Amino acid sequence: MQITTLIKQFFALVEPSLPNEWEVEDSLLPLANQQERIQNIILAQVPVIWPVSNALCFTFLTRFEEILPLVKSGFLAEWVKELLDHYEKGGLQAAQSCISRIPYFISHLQGKRGLNFEEAKGRLQPYINGLAGREILLFPAENLYTNTSAIFVPQELRLCADREQCFLLYKFMVSFQWASIKLKTLAIKESSDLAFATHPLDTFFASFRDNILGSRLYHFCETIRITHFLDQELPGLMRQVKTLLPAFLPDLNTRAECSTVTELLQNMFFVRLEHNVSSKTIALVKQWLSTCKENTADFTVSKKAAKAIYPLFKEETLYQLLGMPLFFQGELRLDAVVAAVLEKRKQDKKHFLDAFSTLLLQLPDTVTFSSENASDEPQSPPSHSADQARIVIGNKNNEDQPHLSEPVYIQINNQEIKLTDELASLAQDIIDDLGYLPEHYVSSAAGQAGQSRGAPDLYPAAQGAGIIAPVVYDEWDYRRKGFRKNWCVVVEKQIEPVQSTFIADTLKKYRGQIARLRYQFEVMQTSEHFIRRQRDGDDIDFDALVESLADALAGYPPSDRLFIRLLRDQRDIAVLFLVDMSNSTAGWVGKSIKEALVLLSEAMEMLDDRYGIYGFSGMRRLRCEIYPIKTIEEQYDTTVQQKITGIGPREYTRMAPAIRHMNALFADIEAKLKLLIILSDGKPEDYDDYKGKYAIEDTRQALLEAKSQGVHPFCITIDRHAQTYMAHMYGPANYIFVNDVVRLPSLVPEIYKVLTT
Repeated sequence: MQITTLIKQFFALVEPSLPNEWEVEDSLLPLANQQERIQNIILAQVPVIWPVSNALCFTFLTRFEEILPLVKSGFLAEWVKELLDHYEKGGLQAAQSCISRIPYFISHLQGKRGLNFEEAKGRLQPYINGLAGREILLFPAENLYTNTSAIFVPQELRLCADREQCFLLYKFMVSFQWASIKLKTLAIKESSDLAFATHPLDTFFASFRDNILGSRLYHFCETIRITHFLDQELPGLMRQVKTLLPAFLPDLNTRAECSTVTELLQNMFFVRLEHNVSSKTIALVKQWLSTCKENTADFTVSKKAAKAIYPLFKEETLYQLLGMPLFFQGELRLDAVVAAVLEKRKQDKKHFLDAFSTLLLQLPDTVTFSSENASDEPQSPPSHSADQARIVIGNKNNEDQPHLSEPVYIQINNQEIKLTDELASLAQDIIDDLGYLPEHYVSSAAGQAGQSRGAPDLYPAAQGAGIIAPVVYDEWDYRRKGFRKNWCVVVEKQIEPVQSTFIADTLKKYRGQIARLRYQFEVMQTSEHFIRRQRDGDDIDFDALVESLADALAGYPPSDRLFIRLLRDQRDIAVLFLVDMSNSTAGWVGKSIKEALVLLSEAMEMLDDRYGIYGFSGMRRLRCEIYPIKTIEEQYDTTVQQKITGIGPREYTRMAPAIRHMNALFADIEAKLKLLIILSDGKPEDYDDYKGKYAIEDTRQALLEAKSQGVHPFCITIDRHAQTYMAHMYGPANYIFVNDVVRLPSLVPEIYKVLTT
């Protein structure tokens, strides 16, 4: 069928649409020389694709040569359905990627099911984490590559029919990418600029006449170095892979004896060389590739090798020798590496500032540091001038030691501050990346600490200071599945007693209920029950006596357990009440909480249960405040009543540090039952990023820590949205929602009675 006939037929199929004739002609040219049967099969799909997207239809026709295998295999109609699905989900780009995966589609329909990434991820993710000794996340992508922080893996692998073989190839692919991270193939260490825009390798590749060829040559030299490393580190995996590779790598001379994957790759390269260049050139290339395999070689050796090999060949010859990147090499996505490294440096800096400023806040007031010189601007490597912060690595008298070891110090204003293990490790990571620890990191952290230490307190303590030194607790980060060490600074502060008529008014308002509660709690003080079949006791157990006489008459030895004993059980309970003092408790909520504490305290005087009352609030992780209203040893007296009166709204609701502080208090208390009752009007939240799922998961972890210590937490909340998160935090039976705040004073003692009976 001639091109003119094809054009007429196309217009008839898309009528009444009137596309540009020149555009139609260009799209149909690849079809003009094909058999009429094939032309008809292709054109039959035009009415299916055209109404969905004109551009997609033209793409379908212009890429006819790639689509031709579908025509020959008879799978074109099925594939067009998948093509349209991809287009509707991801647009033209997704549809074009569907065209590039036609061989996989055909092999799938022919029975080569292969393996999907989601099916393999359950085994791949733990494998790569164990291999790296840290979490390296795996993500599905169109093509294989790494940004040095994560590995992006093809969504599906259909190179062979056997699923276990596909998994082995997946395993090899992620192992290769991990090795490239470990061996710093894409390292940016040579650029200490904290605001760079391009990767140093971009500059290196630009030094070649053909930068694409330069990148492929460097990548091949690195591949030799990486596979040699894997041959040594993972010999079992590489032996298995070596048997599979000949099926997927062209030009392999399978007759040659190759004991490792590295030798296989070199063999492939030199087989291509045999008929193109002299033996002298081959010997020179072999020498350079051998240099890449030396155990002391790094990525700079591969750069030198690429520079030396490039001029030995014509560029078209090199393209033939190197071919397309091998399936396990992946792509060199330098822009993705730059973005990931900048983000990592940003996070490392933030973590260092947070951790070091927290450490500084724990130091005694005699250690001074100023925020005057705090700077957030990048600086050159430290010059160690007299008035600047400096890092003392290793032995205090040996500042030039190149690697961190214990102890590690940072010097500020001629005062040496020893780093924690976590800070020392973080400092080492930064030094490994940049080559030094920037001084402005240290000065900025000192500035943060100075500002926090000197920040005005809107609610000063009665004596002007905390009653104990600050305590530091970890914080759970569900995203990293681990703790942020020494993250939250907790300080106990005195609450100022307030003299008013509040206590008298509350006692008068609830006098009838208080009398009833006192009676009920007095009854709870001791519980009595009879124990039967005892050797001695207060009365005869007639049932046991009858059985004993019957046994004697039957010839069996009679029992001597013929008495009943009255047993009085003594309560051994310790309870801490943790009261939310966030600013949202202003008004009726705060008043109802205080009334509930008065009623409860009045009733508790009829029991021997030990109890304490603490409030909590604060702002940000460096200022988590605990207000002791009644310690567990303290008597309920006028001072405690005045402290209850002084309870008022403060700042925010960072609940987990307060729970961990209660756990620490419980550690010094001996009791059969340890009960932590939390009174709160809302979910955990703070002024910084402590909110949402992060805050809920941290609070849940703190509650789990309490349970592991034998403490039973229970929450009384008036938050109307509590049902959406309380069960996840506390467990299904460990909280109660009070829908009417006015009922709170009467309900709290009743709830306590139920919990302890």
